Amino acid sequence: VRRGMLFLLVVSAAIFRFATLSRQPLWLDEAVDASFATLSFWNCVFAEHVHPPLYRTLLHFVVLGFGNSAAALRFLPAVFGILAVPSIAILARRLYPQAGLTAAALVATSPFLIFFSQENRDYSLFILLALLSTWAFLRLRETGRGLALYSGLSILLLYTHYLAAFILLAHEVVYWRHSRQGLRDWMLARATILAAFAPWSFWMASHYWSESRIFISPVTLVPAALLRFFLGYGLLAPGSTRQAE
Repeated sequence: VRRGMLFLLVVSAAIFRFATLSRQPLWLDEAVDASFATLSFWNCVFAEHVHPPLYRTLLHFVVLGFGNSAAALRFLPAVFGILAVPSIAILARRLYPQAGLTAAALVATSPFLIFFSQENRDYSLFILLALLSTWAFLRLRETGRGLALYSGLSILLLYTHYLAAFILLAHEVVYWRHSRQGLRDWMLARATILAAFAPWSFWMASHYWSESRIFISPVTLVPAALLRFFLGYGLLAPGSTRQAE
């Protein structure tokens, strides 16, 4: 019965996300990502440093295979949004065994999550990988298995969005407060994650100041980003950005 209900929720999520996928034209940032995706592979990967390259690299192959219509460009975010439904179910069951279907229903019907599943941006992929990496972390804590899986998901998460650092920091706090099992393996996994992300970090840092629309120091960049998230982008967006949009 639970599997049948979860299947219906996944189908409902697909209907909500695909039904109006191309109703709205692309807005500024969606069009920018679309333009990056049309470049050659390496030019696409290193097109810009404001966002890590995983999403636009995947988008590159979608554009090669299916073109650059609004529906094609938003196909990947919709798929990631749909996959978030079973992902939250398995994560919720590990935390609260009876809450899986309730959590899945909320994700399937959330207007916020539907919106980001219909936008050609990396946010729905970030949400999906955040759910999966947290599930893998909890599984690792409880069973001691799946360290490689957790490390791989963490690397993908970092290559999707820089705010992944906060997800991994939360995992780190939980580990040191409640577990501390397999310390050597945990430190090795953390070193592997950092080493895998280091090449992009160095390249991003070397190009940081060349981005003409960013004149904010790294120390204040994260607080400013969080303020824009909680208060609304329009309240803290520069006048030139609002005019361009």
